[in-house]
Amino acid sequence: ELIQRKNVVLHDFQSDREIVCNGNFYSDVQHFSSKAARLVLSKLRSGIRRIQTENDITANEKELRILLTESMPEYYRQTKPFKD
Repeated sequence: ELIQRKNVVLHDFQSDREIVCNGNFYSDVQHFSSKAARLVLSKLRSGIRRIQTENDITANEKELRILLTESMPEYYRQTKPFKD
């Protein structure tokens, strides 16, 4: 419902490999570097990974599951299958 509001802009970086797979950006799971923050801000300004439709959400969820499969296979085996 949020994506239909004119005053709301959503972005989803959960599966952005440039950000989430770079271990140099993080000191732990909650603290990230200023370089990571600048990268996210740059992508926000550019409209990269902007969510505009339900299809964008579905595509990002699929991409996230692929990322999990590759980087955390044991965890992924314990998750429920994705429904298209």
